[in-house]
Amino acid sequence: MTSPNPQQLSAATRPGRLWVWFLAGFLIVFVGMLLFAKTYDLLPSGRGVVQISLWQYYELRLPKMFAAQPLGSGARGPSGVITTLFQHVISAALGGFVGLAIGWKVERRRQRRTGA
Repeated sequence: MTSPNPQQLSAATRPGRLWVWFLAGFLIVFVGMLLFAKTYDLLPSGRGVVQISLWQYYELRLPKMFAAQPLGSGARGPSGVITTLFQHVISAALGGFVGLAIGWKVERRRQRRTGA
């Protein structure tokens, strides 16, 4: 029996670093959406809608999410914030999976080069 090459053994047994690629893709999309995505919010008077950045929306709504809310047509419940945050995290996770796919492809090419 022949013993395997130490380089091949270490490349095959080392833990993958693909989580770094996922994290990078997740953070790029998450921060990008915070800075550049727009959403609509009801004015405090209830007489109009204003377009604001996502980070401004979170800044306004997250502290008020757990505070006592009035009832009525102008009432802002936590469901809008939760829905927006859920969609934001899901979109960032999709970006993370794209980063993961890119990292997988890069690792695969790197293994081909070292194996050839």
